[in-house]
Amino acid sequence: MAPSICKLELEDCLDVVVRSTGSLISLTSLYVSNVNKIPVELGQLHSLVELYVFLCPKLKEMPPILQNLTSLKVLHVVGCHVLESLPEEMQNNTTLQCLFVRKCDSLRSLPRCINILGSLSIHSCNKLELSLGEDMTNNGCSSLTTLYIQDSCDSLKSFRLAFFTKFQLLYIWDCNYLESLYIPNGLHHVDLTSLRRLRITDCINLVSFPQGGLPAPNLTELIICLCEHLKSLPQQMHTLLKMEWGLRTLPFLIKLSIRGHEEERLESFPKEWFLPSSLISLTIEGFPNLKSLDYKGLQHLTSLETTEIWNCRKLKFFPKQGCPPPSHIFGFGSVLI
Repeated sequence: MAPSICKLELEDCLDVVVRSTGSLISLTSLYVSNVNKIPVELGQLHSLVELYVFLCPKLKEMPPILQNLTSLKVLHVVGCHVLESLPEEMQNNTTLQCLFVRKCDSLRSLPRCINILGSLSIHSCNKLELSLGEDMTNNGCSSLTTLYIQDSCDSLKSFRLAFFTKFQLLYIWDCNYLESLYIPNGLHHVDLTSLRRLRITDCINLVSFPQGGLPAPNLTELIICLCEHLKSLPQQMHTLLKMEWGLRTLPFLIKLSIRGHEEERLESFPKEWFLPSSLISLTIEGFPNLKSLDYKGLQHLTSLETTEIWNCRKLKFFPKQGCPPPSHIFGFGSVLI
């Protein structure tokens, strides 16, 4: 009888050793590193919950065994540089909840059907083509609650929010070819009420958000940073109030980070009722011409606990009336009196 081993790590092992792992039917977690191939024998691991495939530079393909791993919930594939795709058969795995792919330079596609997948993380997979067509509701991606994309998917220029109505977290970093987040015309009743946290960082060609606004009234965290061509949030931040996309319409927003750039002309911030009263944390960074904080825009922030001010060189004065207590203010690269 095979020993009741629950967790196993294999590194630089011969194929015969990796194949023999298929007899360890009690395994719940398996880590394999620097192997030439994933043997079909691993399909016998019906108790396996987590599978980690790390740093396998010669791994060209994954065998169609994932559908047999009836307890699998988490799959990590990292540093498999010649791997071009994951098997379509994994569409038949109904237990998989989390898929993490990173530094798979040749990976071009994910299975079209990934049933009930809740979390998807994509890092440093530039050739990966992430299909965001109208068949999203049929291929399982509409079930996603968490999506991380970092330095990946160079072919992705437009991100369709309409097909991800269960989103809770959306983080996009360093996607240089992404130009817009949008909702197609005709879809007027898109529901993004589940979205709680939105972070978009270092997407230098991002130009716009949905024209009709961002239908995410329950958003609690919004961070937009180093998106220098973004037009939906104008360079003159005070004009934002004239748009339908207004922060005051996000009554559950508790954390907000706003970052300007060297050409930003904003001298006073914020305008009255620009910020929602629910804010607990506020960060203002990189407004070289900002000279003052407007008390009228701050006085209703009675829940504010922390304010951070970074690199606002001309900002010298707090409002004469003071700031909403009990806010703790930290100044970095600013001269505050």
